Amino acid sequence: MDKNTTIAFVLIGAVLVVWLFLNAPEPTEQQGSEKDSIGLVQDTSITPDETTPTTIIPEKSLETADVEPGKTELENILTDTSDTGNTITIENDVAIIELSTRGGNIHKVFLKKFNNW
Repeated sequence: MDKNTTIAFVLIGAVLVVWLFLNAPEPTEQQGSEKDSIGLVQDTSITPDETTPTTIIPEKSLETADVEPGKTELENILTDTSDTGNTITIENDVAIIELSTRGGNIHKVFLKKFNNW
C-alpha cells in the first residue's frame, strides 16, 4: 500500500469513530429501588387456603373424540376432507372466473374474447 491509501484508511476510521460517538444514545440511569415484574409477582403470590373447595374432574370427561388409528386428533382435524366446498362463479364482460369456497382457489378462468382453438 502506498502512503495515500494508508492515510485514506486512517481518515475513514477516524470519521467512523467520531460519527459513532456523536450518534450514540444517551445512557439512562437504572432505578434500583423498583423491582422487576417477577419480583412483584413473587411478593404478592397468594397461598391457597386449605378450606378452599376443589373440584375433581372425572377421567371420562377428559377423553377425546374418536381418532383414526395412526393419526393424532390434530392431524384428523387438519386433514378432514368431508367438506368438498362450493364453486362461486364471477362473470363480467371479459372473463368468467370460478372460485372454490375451500381455500379460495381459482378453478377456472375463461376469457370470452380469446377463443382461438
